[in-house]
Amino acid sequence: MTTASATSGASSTSQLHFPDGAPRVGDTYATLEVAMDTLIQFEESRGNKLVIGQSKKDSAGMYCKVIMHCQSYQKHKTVHDMKIDPSDQRQSKSIRFECYAHYNLNWVGASEMFTLTTVVHDHTHGRNLAVGAKAPCPVPLEVKKFIQKYANKPSFSHSQIKSMLSNNFPEQELTSSQITNIMNEACSQSKRDVQELGGDFAAIIQSLQEKVANGEPWNYHLKIEETTGTVTLLWWQSPEQAALTHRYPDILVNDCAANCNHYNYPLNIGIIIDNFGNSQNAWYALQAQEDLETYRWVLQCHLQAAGEPSEVIASD
Repeated sequence: MTTASATSGASSTSQLHFPDGAPRVGDTYATLEVAMDTLIQFEESRGNKLVIGQSKKDSAGMYCKVIMHCQSYQKHKTVHDMKIDPSDQRQSKSIRFECYAHYNLNWVGASEMFTLTTVVHDHTHGRNLAVGAKAPCPVPLEVKKFIQKYANKPSFSHSQIKSMLSNNFPEQELTSSQITNIMNEACSQSKRDVQELGGDFAAIIQSLQEKVANGEPWNYHLKIEETTGTVTLLWWQSPEQAALTHRYPDILVNDCAANCNHYNYPLNIGIIIDNFGNSQNAWYALQAQEDLETYRWVLQCHLQAAGEPSEVIASD
């Protein structure tokens, strides 16, 4: 947890009693993260957990108002109706006690600071945190960016990211649900970005074009159906793959995985064998068809990258 200090301002005259160390109206915090962390730690010391009840963002998507409620702020709703099922005698438990304890945080314009405008300390229930339990605190921005960096890479699982977090941020304890939420949000944002670019093919092509424009020696070839404007073939390789293809042109293994994506475009993979006898992926191609003309086009792309024909070609 991050220990934060608040600058006390003028307190509301309507508040007659404050618990020891309680935040007060007018307290100002350097950032929203610091404000939330301070409030969560205070309520944790009293055995209660805070959650974000409502929030408001400005036109730029930044928080300008956040209301932190007690976890038990909602009203309990009965889910068992004796009129429907008289035999249902279960007595369900709920953390909802319609508790009115809450804190209103408002953004101080032209800065990152937030100030407390409303404070209600009194709870209508006992503690909702087990003795010794910790309430989840806001995830620091650098930790969130670290998780987002690996969330969209299929080679990194939840457990691997959690292990990397413990090595890189040993002082930051995150729950599994916090990590999962950040990973899911990162994946959702990536999908939204792709859709804004016009879809997967458009996003891939734009990324390749940007890499080449920035001086990165990526290779790619594109074939588009003239009448419909549909991409029918896309071949590409990274700078490392291009170097391997040019250095080890003798053997080419060609493997095509059919219909492994929701576009039903087979993924064609070119594989070379290096001087250690190891196979290395040399290029990739997404293709709409699996006919002779398509494979001829793909192999011509390989020939152009390698600079000379392969002595052996193996394919399934």
